[in-house]
Amino acid sequence: LPKGDDSHYVTVRDAISDLAYLNSGEGDFEQEYTTDPMSEYQTLMRNGSTKLYNHKASAHSELAIKKLMMIPAEKGKEFLPEELKGKQVFNSTWGRLSWDRYSPTIDTRFDTPSNGTNSHPELHRSITPREAARIQSFDDKFIFYGSKVFIRTQIGNAVPPLMAKAIADEIWKTYNDYENYMRQSDEYENNLSDSFKKEHGIFYTDIELANNVVKFLDIKKDASIIDPCCGTGCFLQMAKNDGHTHLYGCDFDSATVEKCKSLTGIENIYQCDTLGNSGENILLHLKHSLFDYAIGNPPYAPIDKNVKLESDAKFCSFVRKNGNNLYIAAVLRSFELVKPDGIISYVIPKNILHVDSYAGIREKILKEKTIISVINLGIHFKQVRGEQIVLTIKNSY
Repeated sequence: LPKGDDSHYVTVRDAISDLAYLNSGEGDFEQEYTTDPMSEYQTLMRNGSTKLYNHKASAHSELAIKKLMMIPAEKGKEFLPEELKGKQVFNSTWGRLSWDRYSPTIDTRFDTPSNGTNSHPELHRSITPREAARIQSFDDKFIFYGSKVFIRTQIGNAVPPLMAKAIADEIWKTYNDYENYMRQSDEYENNLSDSFKKEHGIFYTDIELANNVVKFLDIKKDASIIDPCCGTGCFLQMAKNDGHTHLYGCDFDSATVEKCKSLTGIENIYQCDTLGNSGENILLHLKHSLFDYAIGNPPYAPIDKNVKLESDAKFCSFVRKNGNNLYIAAVLRSFELVKPDGIISYVIPKNILHVDSYAGIREKILKEKTIISVINLGIHFKQVRGEQIVLTIKNSY
């Protein structure tokens, strides 16, 4: 969603100060403008309009006008004597708008002074339909027809047009960002040779899956997140779009690191072999402590004469005895990168759940970690034999 700026907003003065100063009961459905625009917002609201419509003040009772006459400019019911305050329990009733502040919410009874803070800042009346429409950001070309109640409902129940536009613009920008990211990421992946991808077990994740994983995890905004095998950064991009800023990524290939930085705008992307290096050395390289989350889609490739794992003998031996696949090395390294109460969520082959050669890693996870969820993806990557899962675990038992 778009972010507001509390230091720059449209005030009530910006919105309505150019409209004719009417007393209770005055005004017409159609009339001429009597002044020039006095703010950029008023110029925007008048654009394309030659007449002023719906600027007609409600005809209040003598008692209502008497009460409003007791209330100074931009003040409220605290200036009424107790016997005239009425039975309304909210302090906002009988309130006047403040010229140089933004308006409170416009509702469907904005023409009733006793309903809330919806009386003119100075004049002894509630705001007109046109004043309410201006505050709601309906430009003056919007003409409201129907009964008094129907016009109030149209204005008060509406999503403000400029707010709707801001949301739509953000959705369009995000969509274009997604499209641009996926197009460039796909182009980059397609330009990698088949032998390079096979040797390193590279299968880039689509944006929808990465986004679903990030949303599923419901990560706190201040959490630290790493994708140790980030490729062009799909998971990191989705985390960034979700409002996260404490993001780190690693890839063994320098060109991919630069591409990831370019596509995501995230600076903390490092060239590092996160499979061969120990977690301690990786963290030293990143100048970072243990992370709250490790997310991603690590490489899948059986280790053989063409696919190598360069690490200490003990680590290599465990990987060799437990599936002998690069993704097992990635899972083991994640245990060294994440806090004891941290979360690891990886897209990995489903064979970890049932194939005999993975019995050791299954036993380690069951005895030392806490499984949060196993989500079956079916055959998600067409180039990969077998099915995949999203395995999410806590890094402690």
